[in-house]
Amino acid sequence: MKEKLKTVPEIIAIIILALFCLTESHAVKEGIYNALTRCIETIIPSLYAMMIISSVMTKSNFISKISKYAGIYPVFIFSVFAGYPVGTKILCEQYRKGSITKKYAEIMSGICYGAGNAFINGCIAGKLYGGKMGNIILFSTVGADIILLLAAVPFFKKYKNNDDKKLNISFELLNESIAESGKSMGIICLSVIFFSVLVKFMEYTGFTVWAGDIISHITGRDRNICMNIIYTFMDITNAENLPKYDYTLLPFLSFVTALGGICVLFQIKAVTGHEISMIPIILMRISASVLSAVICRIIMPYMISGEAVYVSVNMSMHKAQSPVPSIMLILMTFLIFGENNKLYKTNKNDCEYLDF
Repeated sequence: MKEKLKTVPEIIAIIILALFCLTESHAVKEGIYNALTRCIETIIPSLYAMMIISSVMTKSNFISKISKYAGIYPVFIFSVFAGYPVGTKILCEQYRKGSITKKYAEIMSGICYGAGNAFINGCIAGKLYGGKMGNIILFSTVGADIILLLAAVPFFKKYKNNDDKKLNISFELLNESIAESGKSMGIICLSVIFFSVLVKFMEYTGFTVWAGDIISHITGRDRNICMNIIYTFMDITNAENLPKYDYTLLPFLSFVTALGGICVLFQIKAVTGHEISMIPIILMRISASVLSAVICRIIMPYMISGEAVYVSVNMSMHKAQSPVPSIMLILMTFLIFGENNKLYKTNKNDCEYLDF
C-alpha cells in the first residue's frame, strides 16, 4: 500500500505535464526547438567524439592497463577535459568488469566530472564573453576537482586493479563503441529536450516569475536575469541566454558548471544504469561547486584585466557556420536506427523460436 501511495504524486505530475503538452502546444514546440538547436550546435559536436574515444579506451582495456600502474589519475585527467558523463561512464564500466569497488566508483564519479574545454568555450564563455573567460571557468572547475581528488586519495590507498585482460582493439569494438555512444547521446539530448519543456511549464505556471522576483529582491538584479539564472541551474546549456559581458556572473557560472545543473545530474543517473548511488556524487559536486565559485572569485581580478578594452572593440561576434554538427547528428541517427533494427530482428527471431 505504501508503494502505491508513493507513485501517486508521480502519476499526478505526469498527468499535469501531459495536459500542458496537449493544451500549450506552441510553448512545447518552442521549448523543443530551442533544445534541439542547443543539441545540434553545441552538445553533439563537443561531446559525441569524446564519448566514442572513452568507450574505446575502456572496452579495449587501455584504461585498466594504465590504471593498474597510475591509479585514478589517467581517468581523472581525461574526464575533466572530455565532458560531463565521460568520467562516470568509464568508472561504471570498470565497476561492471570488477576492476574497482562500488564505493570507489561512487566517490570517484563525483570527482572525475568535468564540463570539458570544448563545452565551456562553445556553450558558455564563447557565447557570453568571446574572450579568455573560458580559462577562468575551466581553471576554477578543474582546480576544485583537484582539491577533492587530493582529499580523497588517502582513503583509497588499498585500491587495486585486478583486471589482467589483454588489450583488444578491433573494428567490431569500434563499431560497438560508436553505437553505444550514439545511444548515450540520444539519452542526453532527450534529457535536454525534457528539461526545456519543463522550463516552459514552469513559465506557464508562473513559478519562474515568482522565484525570479525573490532572487531579484535578494540580489538586486533584474528579474529577467534572475529567471535566466534559474533556467541555467536547471540546464547548463541555458547559460547562453544570460546577459553578455557581465563579469559579475562568472562565480555563478563556475558554480553551475562544476555542478552541471539538474539536467546533467539526470544524465549521470542514466549513464550509471542505476548500479551506483547518486548521493555521494551529488555531495561531491556540491562541494566542488562551492570551491569552484570561491576559486573563481579569487582569480577574477587577476585574469579579467584588459577585458574592458576587448569588449569595447569586439562587441560583435561572427558565428561561423560549420557542417560538423549536422554530420555528427546524421551519423548518430543512422547508428541508433541500425541498432534498433538489429534489436528488432533479434526479438523477432526469439519470438519465432518460441512459437509453438
